[in-house]
Amino acid sequence: MSSRRRWMLILSLCLATFGGVVALLPTRSSGEVTPQMPEWLETAALHRLAQCGSHDSVPVDWGLCDMASVSAVLGKSTDLLTATELSAQYYVVVAHGEFTYENARVGPGAIPTGDWIVLVIDPTTRETLTFGIGEGSLDTSLIADVARTTL
Repeated sequence: MSSRRRWMLILSLCLATFGGVVALLPTRSSGEVTPQMPEWLETAALHRLAQCGSHDSVPVDWGLCDMASVSAVLGKSTDLLTATELSAQYYVVVAHGEFTYENARVGPGAIPTGDWIVLVIDPTTRETLTFGIGEGSLDTSLIADVARTTL
C-alpha cells in the first residue's frame, strides 16, 4: 500500500472515531456542547426531589439567571429586593414530575403538591435559597443558557 493511501486510511479512521465521540456528547439544538450540571448542584437537587417524593428519573431544566428572571418565572413580586439582589446570579433547577412535600409546615389539607418544582440555589454558598412546587406550565425561557438533563 502506498504511503499516500496509508495516510488517507489513517485520516479516515481518525475522522470516523472523532465523529463517533462527538456524536456521544450531549448537544443543544444549535450544535453546542451542553454543560454538565455541577455535582454539588445535582446532589442538592436530588436531595430536595427525594424530600418531595420523587424517586424516579425526572426531566430537569437548569441554568444560571438573575433573581429578577427567577421572580418572573415564578410570577413573584420583586418589590422587597435590592438592585444588587435582583442582579445577582443564581442556579435555577426546574424539575418536571409529580411532587408532594409532606414535610411542609402548613395546616391540615394544605400539603403542597404539583407537577413541577423550582429550586433557587446560591452558587457561592451552595445554599437552597427557596423552592416552590406548582401546577401547570412554567416558562423557563428566562433562564439564561438553560440546559436539560435527567435526575
